[in-house]
Amino acid sequence: VSDVTWADWVGAYFRDPKQVFVAFAVDPESYLRIYPEFRVDEQARKRWIADRQGVLVGRQLAEMYGWKVGERIPIRSQIWINGESGDKSWEVNIDGILDTDDPRRDTRFMLMHWKYLDEARTFRRNTFGWAVLRTKGPEYNEKVARTIDAMFENSANATRTDTEAAFAKAFIDQLGNVGLIITSVVGAAMFTILLIAGTTMMLAVRERTREIAVMKTIGFSAGGVFAMVLAEAAMIAFLGGLGGLLVALGILEAAGQALAQYLPHLSMGAETWALGFGLMLALTLATGLPPAWNAMRLSIVAGLGWRS
Repeated sequence: VSDVTWADWVGAYFRDPKQVFVAFAVDPESYLRIYPEFRVDEQARKRWIADRQGVLVGRQLAEMYGWKVGERIPIRSQIWINGESGDKSWEVNIDGILDTDDPRRDTRFMLMHWKYLDEARTFRRNTFGWAVLRTKGPEYNEKVARTIDAMFENSANATRTDTEAAFAKAFIDQLGNVGLIITSVVGAAMFTILLIAGTTMMLAVRERTREIAVMKTIGFSAGGVFAMVLAEAAMIAFLGGLGGLLVALGILEAAGQALAQYLPHLSMGAETWALGFGLMLALTLATGLPPAWNAMRLSIVAGLGWRS
């Protein structure tokens, strides 16, 4: 382990208890070392470290409430009781504004001193919610995690150590088995699309039986007819699929900004695009091959409805 910091969830809100915002009680110096992607000017950094009641506010959160550096504001907690004031309010000084160079990082959050929270709260003193560790390299992660969990295995505060990405996924999974829900919904949607697209293609070819027979009469080969019907199925699958991927990309971009604090680097990778194109191809073959095969095998006599 090369560095470590720790934090607690504050459960903070400002005026309206329905509008809870992200607020962490942290160890100031080590937290900024662990997360260098968050920028704050040097004067504000020194001011915050020296001010026990000071907070750093993300730019988006500051703009949301119109907060300025130098203001003293009351925040309230849904969890902790302030033993000094006798209620759940905490007076804090805004010492600086946090920025980030990563557009996928959300700055709607606040950082306050863990000691300020810990010294005044009425329960769970001298504890913290989670620790963030940096190892000397990814190859050490698994061994460090096992060692830490083994140290606390039989204690009153057993730990579960994992990567930050796995922690974020577990946080979201508290809402339910998100993976199973998504897979079930997508599976049902794919089955419905398969039925609709397949039925549409079969009816389209059946309604154009005479036209196909005429095309063969004037010289179109059976292979050419097969290719045209399959191309029509491909056009339906790929136009719909590309539209869906572009909509998903837009939704992920918006969700990545809104959930950056919990799911950093949420984006659509190359493997997702490859899977999408693979599903489009599979849909083309599943819905296009049967009608294309029937069109290729259609005889001119049967297509024109002649009787002997």
